[in-house]
Amino acid sequence: MPPQAVDSFMISNASLAGTYDDMRAQGMTLSKLTDLLYRLGVEQVFVKALAPNDNSKNQIYLGGSFDSLDHLPRGEWVVAQSSSRKPKTSGKFLLQSSIDFAWMEPSGALVPAPNSKLILYPQYPEVRFSGFLLGSQVRLGHWMNVNKQGRAAGRFLVWGVAKGQKSIGYFVTPQTKSDDNIDYEEAPVRIAIVG
Repeated sequence: MPPQAVDSFMISNASLAGTYDDMRAQGMTLSKLTDLLYRLGVEQVFVKALAPNDNSKNQIYLGGSFDSLDHLPRGEWVVAQSSSRKPKTSGKFLLQSSIDFAWMEPSGALVPAPNSKLILYPQYPEVRFSGFLLGSQVRLGHWMNVNKQGRAAGRFLVWGVAKGQKSIGYFVTPQTKSDDNIDYEEAPVRIAIVG
């Protein structure tokens, strides 16, 4: 089959099966999204505009200190040695914390991301979100791959905090239409969900 045009992107039928590329995802408004998240027990939502270096190679930057994570549930911090070959980080220690994270599909179904973790690099300092694709069945690799759309403008991470220390993520692509009271460009934004 020939490739299909999707809002000025040519995507082959094989990659059209991406979790956040179908028509349901493209029509996901913030009000629909928060309703789905509320049904899953989410009490707070945070929106982060992804920078060009927020991708699977560089991980997603969340902040410059522990304080930037006060609102996110996480496990205990564990000391680990960096496996990076970069001179500034080679042999250095970092802190990691596993998190209970799942991606939400546009249908509201959850897709576990079992290797998700937060990493604090004290030498910079900065905190990054890592492992969110490894071992997960979510299909958003082309939106995080630096050789594909992993540096595209208009990508957003929506992070819901649910009861029981659970985090639920949703990925907003540049093709997603927003009709809502939020300007994604003002991210990170904190939204309190009330029943």
